[in-house]
Amino acid sequence: MKKILLLCAFLAIHLFTLPQSGYTVYNHDIPINDYALIDLKYDPAAILIVNNYSKEYEHITLVSFETNDGDVYFNEADEFPIEIAGGQGQYLTIYSTYECNISSEVALLTLTITNYASVTTTFHIYVKTIDYVDITAPTFTYCPSNITVSTQPGKSYGYLLYTVPTATDNCGGVTLKLVSGGFNGSISFPGMNIIRYRATDMAGNYRDCSFYVIVEDNEPPDLTCPPENTRMVETDQDGTAALPDYTSLICVDDNAQHGINTVTQTPEPGTIIDETTLVTIQADDYSDNISECDFEVTLKDVLAPVIENPGDQTIELQEDCYAALPDYTASIIVTDNHDPSVQIMQYPPSGTEISAPVYVTVAAVDDAGNRSETGFNVNVTDNINPEITCPDDQIISVLNTELPYTVQCREFDPVFAWDNCTYSLENDYNSQATLEGETFDTGIGTTIYWTITDGEGHTAVCSFDVSFDVITGTKVLKENDVSVFPNPTNGSFTVYTSEDYSVNIFDTKGIMVLSQPVRPGYNTLDLSQYSAGYYIIVFTNDRENFSIKICKEPK
Repeated sequence: MKKILLLCAFLAIHLFTLPQSGYTVYNHDIPINDYALIDLKYDPAAILIVNNYSKEYEHITLVSFETNDGDVYFNEADEFPIEIAGGQGQYLTIYSTYECNISSEVALLTLTITNYASVTTTFHIYVKTIDYVDITAPTFTYCPSNITVSTQPGKSYGYLLYTVPTATDNCGGVTLKLVSGGFNGSISFPGMNIIRYRATDMAGNYRDCSFYVIVEDNEPPDLTCPPENTRMVETDQDGTAALPDYTSLICVDDNAQHGINTVTQTPEPGTIIDETTLVTIQADDYSDNISECDFEVTLKDVLAPVIENPGDQTIELQEDCYAALPDYTASIIVTDNHDPSVQIMQYPPSGTEISAPVYVTVAAVDDAGNRSETGFNVNVTDNINPEITCPDDQIISVLNTELPYTVQCREFDPVFAWDNCTYSLENDYNSQATLEGETFDTGIGTTIYWTITDGEGHTAVCSFDVSFDVITGTKVLKENDVSVFPNPTNGSFTVYTSEDYSVNIFDTKGIMVLSQPVRPGYNTLDLSQYSAGYYIIVFTNDRENFSIKICKEPK
């Protein structure tokens, strides 16, 4: 039941002089008589009881009231008795408690009033209630606040999860109905769902309960980084590279039905890098959920160093006919797109001794293992002139039986010939490298010129004169009477004879270099301390005189 609000107020009113009936009752400022009818269509109704006595102490007292209907009464019933001073008034409020959907009734209210002289009177009021029609809408005892739920893991939807509202009504039962939005537990894609329930009473009065269930996609995209073998890029000739577009190489998926919103790369594709660079791929869906993938992009140097070929080189041979290869790695210019300290190698290595032209290879390897090489010829030149020394002028003593003269051993060859490298010898007599075995006419003298020529064409020349002194009137014995061996000799030799002889040995200038006797049998003689050349051994005893030539070879 609903109680109509009551208005109670004490009002002090100064009234003009009324008939001395003790009190007057007013309804809406209009005097009413005993048993007057008040219609509660103006519910609540207020009446005013005014004390008509002029003196303040001439009070009246509202002692009590009675009613034949307990649902209609004065609001001030709990405050009786109420005194009203002379010339004053008191408001009383009449209201009724109503039950739903009832017809109007008439109730009788009786007031008992006593004046200052203890005279008691009663005043009756008929009260007509109104037909009560329920116009009050139901009341929601629970209406949810706005609710936020997340999508299911890996799914593009979520469930509308909420507690269903509850409602009551002043007049009986309430019908609750979902008028918009989804039922509790139903599926919904991300977004705002307006849920509206309506509570309706039996009189058709209704009230709505509205709230939001917001389904949020809080699940970030599933992002997989690019394959390992794509995270290395080849550098150009400047040692730099442009970042590829990795957004096309990633695997990205999202649980939401709209999928991925944007995929971005930082640094962006095409950025020029010159060192290992951290790249971030970011994917976001339409709910602003973000996933990131970080990985390093390294540089791969595939360009070999560039070597400037210095061209063919020439070095001088030294006295031993060798030259040491210089270190060409220090002078050859090598550039690389990435490595400032390229390793340079030379083969044959520096210090290698050469006597003939060689091909030198120089290789360069950068820190990525890229290799390049170049090559060039290293030629040799011989700037040292050869040297030659001829024998002294020769006067050869020959027997009259030995014409013409045959050169023994290398007696007419140079006694010294040298060059730091290879050389050749030639004489102007037979244009050969030796005169050994050549024949000379003993009747004339001859000047012999020797020429030494090295590999570079450098020459040196020496000469000497050859003349002959013919010995006559000497008996020459047969050679088998005496044996001399070995001949030629390199120093020591043996003389075999059957007789005693005096032996004198002469060089080609006629100077005796050795003299000693020989006895029958084997005798040893030694020319080791003498220079190479032709020598004459003269054998003499009391019966004969003869000579044998011997050649002393160089050691």
